[in-house]
Amino acid sequence: MNSEKENNFSEPLALEGLQAFYAAHMKQVVESLLVAKCRFPAINSEVDPAVNYATQTNSEGRVVVPGLPEGAQNYKLMVSKSDHTTEQTFDVLSDFIPDPDHTHLSMLIGEVTQKTFVIDLASSLQITFEEGGDSVENYCEGAPPQPLAAIDYSLRGTKTIGMDDVGDPVYVYDYAGASDANGQSNHENLVWDTYELDLVDGVVCDIKETSLIRPVTINPGEDLAMTVKLVKHTEVSLHVTVVDTAGLAVDNATVRLIGDGADETLGTGPWGQILFADLPANDQFVLIVQAPGYAEWQDNVDVEGTSLVQVVMSSL
Repeated sequence: MNSEKENNFSEPLALEGLQAFYAAHMKQVVESLLVAKCRFPAINSEVDPAVNYATQTNSEGRVVVPGLPEGAQNYKLMVSKSDHTTEQTFDVLSDFIPDPDHTHLSMLIGEVTQKTFVIDLASSLQITFEEGGDSVENYCEGAPPQPLAAIDYSLRGTKTIGMDDVGDPVYVYDYAGASDANGQSNHENLVWDTYELDLVDGVVCDIKETSLIRPVTINPGEDLAMTVKLVKHTEVSLHVTVVDTAGLAVDNATVRLIGDGADETLGTGPWGQILFADLPANDQFVLIVQAPGYAEWQDNVDVEGTSLVQVVMSSL
């Protein structure tokens, strides 16, 4: 179940009326600002009289609805605004149980329920898949086609809205699809979150490097573009990302991998990534990273199938 909504609200109180508050994240600032003129429908067809109420928040980002009929977890609320993400409560289904933050509200006689929604300026991410191989031996699709169409992949955030019927999390954004005829895919109305991109099992390619460090953090109101370079899939490989303590890619790093039947050295480019492809076997390897201006990094890494590791370099 896909949903492009994210919220954060206070513990509900019981109610004879409803007070709703709307706040927007401001980039990486923890504080929130109240959002005026949000669209706010409140719906409950299970009470008598039925409620189908629509209004807008005031200049303080607030809505107060007095005198609502009593109801138990059956008041459906949603908030939206142009150029912002949408937030709402959800029905309990046979295959989906919303978490307490996303469950419909209850209204109790003589009391007031308070709820705070958090919406963000909508963000977007455009992904372009390109050939990263340099010869017919390691081209992603055996030849250098441009663009790389019909690449199956997934893009998932970290924020959740509940669980499915087997107890697995249901994410705010959880996409599975393929690149279009131009090797691209556009993701709109993204919430402020950190997103992981992976190729789907069965794809005959591996990710060599990406123009944005994975996982990708997308802030409110950002429109990002990400290039993904692909090469031919091999059964055992290690993708290494080298960053500094600020999370920025480290260019010109020397990365050496040593193990049984393997001793290979590669260098990072501007994107700070390399791929050790076609390793002899699943095993533990020694990884050594050196870069001008940074302390040497060394550790053991376990490689099984398609593996990834991120190395954080400390300045001298």
